[in-house]
Amino acid sequence: MHIEDDDEYILEWSISSSLNEEASLRQDLSLFFENGYLRDVMTVWEEDSKDLSFKKKLKGEDSNKFEVLTLHHAEILKDQEGWKSRQSMSHDSLYVLDSPFTELHSFKNNPSSSEDQDSKEVLDYIMDQQLNHVEKGLRKHFSLEEDIDLYPITAITSWYEEPPAFLPEDRVDAFIGTIWETLYHHVLLDKKSASGTKDVPLGHSMPFIAWSQEEQCIYLMVKMQDGSPVKWKRPFKI
Repeated sequence: MHIEDDDEYILEWSISSSLNEEASLRQDLSLFFENGYLRDVMTVWEEDSKDLSFKKKLKGEDSNKFEVLTLHHAEILKDQEGWKSRQSMSHDSLYVLDSPFTELHSFKNNPSSSEDQDSKEVLDYIMDQQLNHVEKGLRKHFSLEEDIDLYPITAITSWYEEPPAFLPEDRVDAFIGTIWETLYHHVLLDKKSASGTKDVPLGHSMPFIAWSQEEQCIYLMVKMQDGSPVKWKRPFKI
C-alpha cells in the first residue's frame, strides 16, 4: 500500500495457494469486500499445477474495513479412483485509517494503540449496523421464518472447525462447495453488459446464507446495488 495522492491510496490484493502434489486443475475464487459490500472479484486457474498466485491493485479513499474471502479448489485425476476434488478457504481483513486527524496507516485485527482500537471498534460497529439492516430487509422481503438463521458469508470460514447446529460435520465440505458454486454461477457467469460481455455485478451487499429444513435447500441472498433484494435457491439435503 502507498499513497496515490492526497485523497487516494493503493491497496495490493494478492491470493496464493499451494499443494503437495500437482493437480489437474487449480482454481482460486476471491471476493473483495469494502465495508460489507462487494468491491471486486478475482478468479484464477491453471492446469497441471501445484501453486497458484495472483496480485491486483485497487484504489481506496477514506477510512475503511476491507475483507477478502477466497476459495482454493483443486481437482486431481487418480487412475484407479477417478476425479478427486479438494477445497479450502482463507479469510483476511485490513483496517485503513485515512482522516484529517491521523497519518494514513493500516493494521490487521490487533491494533497497536488505543486510538487504533477505538477506530477499529467504530468501523466494526458501522459495518455491523449496515449488515444488520441488510439482513432485516432480506428477512422481511422474503418472509423468512424467525427460526431460519442468516449468516454473512464470512462466517463460513469457521465452519470446518465449528459448524452450525443444523449442519453435520460430514456435510460441511459439500455445503460450502454448493455455496461457492452458486456464487460462481450467479455472480460471475449470469451477468452480461449491454455489449454482451461478462460484467460482474459489483456493489451488492455481502451475501447472506440460510438453510431451510422444510424445503431442504440453501438460500443465498444479497441486496443489489440498486437496493433490490435477490435470492438464489439450491437443493441440499441434510
